[in-house]
Amino acid sequence: MAPFSLTKYPLVSFLILAALTGGIYSTFYPYKACRPFMHPSQKIIWVTDGKCTKSSICEALVNCTTFKGSIIVREAIGSNIDTTIAATFPALREITGYLVIVYLRKPLKVDLFPNLSVIRGKEQIVHYSLVFYRTFFEKVGLPSLTVIKSGGVRFDHNSQMCYIKTVKWRSIVLEKEHTEENFGISFYRNNDNCFDECLGNHCVAPSGHDSSRQSYCFGPGNSTNPECQKLCKTSCGPLGCPDGKWNQCCHKECLGGCHKPGSNRHCFACMKYRLGKDGACVSQCPAGQYIVDDFECRPSCPLWIFPSFLPGYYVHKG
Repeated sequence: MAPFSLTKYPLVSFLILAALTGGIYSTFYPYKACRPFMHPSQKIIWVTDGKCTKSSICEALVNCTTFKGSIIVREAIGSNIDTTIAATFPALREITGYLVIVYLRKPLKVDLFPNLSVIRGKEQIVHYSLVFYRTFFEKVGLPSLTVIKSGGVRFDHNSQMCYIKTVKWRSIVLEKEHTEENFGISFYRNNDNCFDECLGNHCVAPSGHDSSRQSYCFGPGNSTNPECQKLCKTSCGPLGCPDGKWNQCCHKECLGGCHKPGSNRHCFACMKYRLGKDGACVSQCPAGQYIVDDFECRPSCPLWIFPSFLPGYYVHKG
């Protein structure tokens, strides 16, 4: 097999190099945070025929609800599968950095991240927090995504992908300066032969979202899974709402949805901080606790120490 050429594919090479440097919708998974491995290249999920070809990051993600860092998913050409782990991670609700999916030549039979709700965008790729580049996916495959807190989205050279423009990205991308003209919501050379229609009247948006009969979806759907975009009543804002309950808002400390309305212990992600002990979302850490990664409250200083080539991970006392 010919070696991969960085010069032959300049955009994907830039994305990867920049990265290296720098359903099950109602299932409740107890909060579990996972962090990047000691070398940044280990944030890559290598996939062949729907299986992980390298087990380390996939094993860590199996029961992970929050990944502290960024994830790149790409196809491993000519690699032997050394794990039986399927490349689907239903527990994952939140990524604190960015998500890049690149060079996957075959559509996957299942969604990679069926319950991913929040991409925080603390790390970005040229102002983008979600990138699909040269995949053969037929749809986005992120049916639970409700919030990109910082950064924009880019879909580039996905020749088979439809159901991009049936998603109301303006409700997902929170930073209003991210517009179509400013590194925000960018579609370039994707499938031009799509005839996208959401399933019947199943995906009509609640009042306040554009026209009263507008439908939004992540795919064509069927009777058991209509693949509707999750939209709540507009007064909920980024707090979100529980699955299947668009007219009930989540707790004020939640971000992107929850399992139970009114509970700060059942949030998919947190507006500010999360208690490491029980996963509750709070506006500030308790006195004397440590704020880890500007994200999590811990009663004692963690034992791990990150090397200098992993910026953005730090500890200070609250």
